[in-house]
Amino acid sequence: MRLLKFILAGLMTTVVMTGVSLRVKAEEDFTYEVINENSISVKCANKSMKQAKIPEKIDGYTVTTLADKCFDGCTALESVTIPATVDHLGMYVFEGCSELKNVNIPESVTEIKEFCFEGCIKLEEITVDEGNTAYCSRDGVLFTKSCDTLIRYPQEKEAENYQVPDECRTISPWAFTDSQHLRDLSMSKVERIGADAFMGSIRLRNVTLSNDIEELIGASFAKCPLLMTIQLPSKLKSIGERCFFDCIRLRSIEFPDTLQTIGKMAFYGCVELGEVTIPSSVKTIEENGIGFSVDTNGENAVIPNITLNVDFGSPAYDYARESGVAFHAKVSGNIIMLVVVIILMLALLVVGIVITIKQNQLAKVAEQEQKEEEERLKKVAALQERRKQRKNE
Repeated sequence: MRLLKFILAGLMTTVVMTGVSLRVKAEEDFTYEVINENSISVKCANKSMKQAKIPEKIDGYTVTTLADKCFDGCTALESVTIPATVDHLGMYVFEGCSELKNVNIPESVTEIKEFCFEGCIKLEEITVDEGNTAYCSRDGVLFTKSCDTLIRYPQEKEAENYQVPDECRTISPWAFTDSQHLRDLSMSKVERIGADAFMGSIRLRNVTLSNDIEELIGASFAKCPLLMTIQLPSKLKSIGERCFFDCIRLRSIEFPDTLQTIGKMAFYGCVELGEVTIPSSVKTIEENGIGFSVDTNGENAVIPNITLNVDFGSPAYDYARESGVAFHAKVSGNIIMLVVVIILMLALLVVGIVITIKQNQLAKVAEQEQKEEEERLKKVAALQERRKQRKNE
């Protein structure tokens, strides 16, 4: 009996000591900054760790925040456990965690800042505890609780087709960047797309956008090398800088007649574009907006196969003529109408001048005839006066 008690006591001591050892090890893996008298933000100090279990407390302080770039450079990190004390995830928390496959967001988290999962190229899903009041997960995709904003589509999610839920109105910046498998994407109700949202989606081929989108910000679809077709929104007003940069398979693009601005290098490197019609609504095409790529010498060059269909005298006409991009200019109906009006006005002016000249000529003839008649009457009066004088004599 004494031996049994001794063995049990030894086991308990081992368990306790092991727990203490693990806790100390966990605390050693993180540095921290004090937020207030009770709370701290933590940052990983062990860049080689594979499994990270963030402690609830360190040195008596409660861990409430994962600092900006918390796991930056932890390229071996495969899994992470976030305690229920954490309510804030900073920017770039998991940046470059290229082996991380899944993350669970606990019920306590109320804020996730931008770019939290950037560079997690093997991330398959993001889950959220059901009790969380700020966020939710649908099929492994991270949304705000109401699903009105899509925050992050996991880069390694295997689905080839994705339909953004109808409740979603906003796509966050960088939400789909570096997607590895997504081929076809549709969003029927989305109204706003954040900067660089789909950049580097290497298998993305076809995109259908909601007609309610008025602006594509920044490099939304840059470096999507397989993108071939995209239906632009009917209300679109602006295409941002580098929006379709290096979309080398993009073969055609149809601009709506609401479009006003094509940003700098918006279609730079789109070498398979052929004929592109620029509507008369476009008032600004910024530097190298369309029709340019880099040549074999690394120099800026005009894409040889592209032709811009532009209205004569329009800003697009000026852009093509000044930049050297091949173009075909057509005279718009408004210009034709203007020319017709000008011709009619000139014709009326000519007719008016002719009539005035004719009237002046007739007036001169009448004046001359009147003078001649007055002269004749004077001569007749003089002749009569002489005859009268002769008769009196």
